[in-house]
Amino acid sequence: MPHPSYVARTAGKTLAWIVVVALALCAAMAVIVATFDWNRARPWVDDKVSQAIGRPFAINGDLRVGWQHPAGEHGWRAWVPWPRFTANDVTIGNPSWARSPTFAQLDRISFDVEVLPLLARVISIPSIDLVSPTVDLERIKDGRENWSFELPQSKGPSRWTLRLADLGFAKG
Repeated sequence: MPHPSYVARTAGKTLAWIVVVALALCAAMAVIVATFDWNRARPWVDDKVSQAIGRPFAINGDLRVGWQHPAGEHGWRAWVPWPRFTANDVTIGNPSWARSPTFAQLDRISFDVEVLPLLARVISIPSIDLVSPTVDLERIKDGRENWSFELPQSKGPSRWTLRLADLGFAKG
């Protein structure tokens, strides 16, 4: 039977290696997020959002993802950075029957996502900031309006929850 001090040393070394590997993975992820050209993901994002809302969606400008430390967090949670997503020149199309091809246009949309709630399948967005949004609302005689979206039906309830706290407008 191994000596207790040998077991303690082995357990300590194993724990140290686990911590080092976890920190290295976190650092690698941060470097990838910080250096990746997110504009290469625009066609994929456009397609996924268009499918989700049932209308044309396009990010025509720059798409960026950066890290920032959350304001108002205290203790160890203040050390966990949040990704900040920013998209410039965003358009959402109208249904085919509408007079204008564009339902909404924004100069910029930006928002943070809390990282830790993602572990519990919660997408927590403290605020979404919209810069220079314009929306063309339209209703026709048969009662259809362009602000109602025909979303695809899901096969069951989602295991994810969305939590949005604030919606901010600048020059809207």
